[in-house]
Amino acid sequence: MNDKSLSITDDIVTLLKQCQALQSEKEGVTRAAPEAYTREDDPFADRIRQAIGYTRQLQHLLPMAQQLSALGIELERQGKIQVGVGEDYARQALAYVVAQYPASGGTGQ
Repeated sequence: MNDKSLSITDDIVTLLKQCQALQSEKEGVTRAAPEAYTREDDPFADRIRQAIGYTRQLQHLLPMAQQLSALGIELERQGKIQVGVGEDYARQALAYVVAQYPASGGTGQ
């Protein structure tokens, strides 16, 4: 995981926590911190918690997407794939790898 991805996702999590705090203040409601699970959460707190979870997943996915993009550039240089205008190097690289090494039982997508 690179520092830039970590910084970006940390910034997003901080903003989401601030949104929850401001909304709680506006509504006069006390909400637990997003990291603390409670069964009494309202839909807004649930949405914040989900958004933070998705953001944490991005910490892992962003570096992978960057690596796939670099792989796509190399595969194009080697003439193994062609990437057209508006197409994504990462997506093309993944499609190439999946075609070369099909996984049994997986979705392959």
